[in-house]
Amino acid sequence: MSEQVTLTLPDEVVKRVQTVATSTQRELEDVLLEWIDHISLQLSPSTPATTEATLLQQINLGFSSDWWNRYQSLIAARQAETISESDLAELIKMSEALEITNVERVKALGELAQLRDCSIEQVMEALDIKLKTELDV
Repeated sequence: MSEQVTLTLPDEVVKRVQTVATSTQRELEDVLLEWIDHISLQLSPSTPATTEATLLQQINLGFSSDWWNRYQSLIAARQAETISESDLAELIKMSEALEITNVERVKALGELAQLRDCSIEQVMEALDIKLKTELDV
């Protein structure tokens, strides 16, 4: 069951949602629902199993292969110094979305490490997560 709700959001929130939605090729509503769900899970008491499952879901969030292909082609154009202004703006938005997503993933890794009473490195090793640089992309 779902209920329709109308919200008035500050301009800066709308801009952030639009940036993430555009960069991740998702609908505004989907991004907002994900954020609301994320915050509500943080605020509500939950069992360790639910928390761990939620954290694993956050850690595993990613972008589509089409998104990565576009991102890599924009980086290549920038490196070749052939990137247009509009493509550069798109690359900046995509980079911001990637940064936001990575921050959320690292937060979730930290929370999972605390939950498991181990280091972030141990969690990353257990989940087979490797550090990547822009050169690895």
